Amino acid sequence: MPSVLQFVRSENVVSRVIAGETLIVPVRRGVADLASLFSFNQVGGTIWEAIEKTRDIDTLLHLRMLRAQLGHVS
Repeated sequence: MPSVLQFVRSENVVSRVIAGETLIVPVRRGVADLASLFSFNQVGGTIWEAIEKTRDIDTLLHLRMLRAQLGHVS
């Protein structure tokens, strides 16, 4: 049975992948808050990519394990 907890990206952030690193910037009142810049490693980037659609934790863990087995994430 899938878990009840669901994850999806917030609409209040913008993200970019630069040099293989996922950068997340919150947007408040239409303006990027550069003082609150977040940087994700490969695992965080993989999860961020996956939650473009709503996902449950079991699906996220499965995707993470599959990518690790294929050598995409260490």
